[in-house]
Amino acid sequence: MLRGRPAGDGQQGLHGLRRATSRNGAGFEPYANNGGTVVAVAGPDYCIIAADSRLSDGYTILSRNVTRVHRLSGDTHLATAGCWADTQGLLRLLEYLIRDYEMEQRRTMGTKAVSRMLSTHLYYRRGFPFYTFNIVGGLDEEGIGAVYGYDAVGSFERVRVACAGGGLSLMQPVLDRLDAAEAVTGAGGCGRAGREQPVVAVGLEEALALVRRAFVAGGERDISLGDEVEIVVVTRQGHRRERLQLKSH
Repeated sequence: MLRGRPAGDGQQGLHGLRRATSRNGAGFEPYANNGGTVVAVAGPDYCIIAADSRLSDGYTILSRNVTRVHRLSGDTHLATAGCWADTQGLLRLLEYLIRDYEMEQRRTMGTKAVSRMLSTHLYYRRGFPFYTFNIVGGLDEEGIGAVYGYDAVGSFERVRVACAGGGLSLMQPVLDRLDAAEAVTGAGGCGRAGREQPVVAVGLEEALALVRRAFVAGGERDISLGDEVEIVVVTRQGHRRERLQLKSH
């Protein structure tokens, strides 16, 4: 299993593979980029996972109301964008594997375990990878927010803020305001072993406001991003979903 490359490198790799496959396959195009932008933020006692609801193919809007944030197990959610067929295939694979694990082990699969399982299966498909941009978010075993970003073949990293998909270049500069803050230390910011955890140094409401602002800014400038944003907030008290209306251009 690979680990250590920046998660953002996977997007260029997938786009390059898509072009190469088209050239070498004499017009055969196995992939379609159906848009979508996914974001996640890890806080000292919360995690935010968000994605837009527009499904597109080039200049054609196929749907304005799709869900890209999926609850996998307990507090753990997967946000995935890219080729719609591949996102659904990957989601069904993970749901099957998690259900099988929980039936055998008689316990809920944690966020860290889910993140490693996704990495393993993305790497297993490295010869013909899923054309998906993935983020796993939730709470770790100590109730601290945990966000994992991935590249095309499963290399992953635990980060404070993750963004992937079509709106990455537009939204990342806005989200960098969260990522630039110092990692929280002290109560809620360090694990039992005293290691500093990668979480942002702002409260839940401030982080939510910045995530909303990033999607609004991206929706103004990217035709594949629009309609609605589905936002999932995970805390120790549970999780809730809310929606933000964007322009339907």
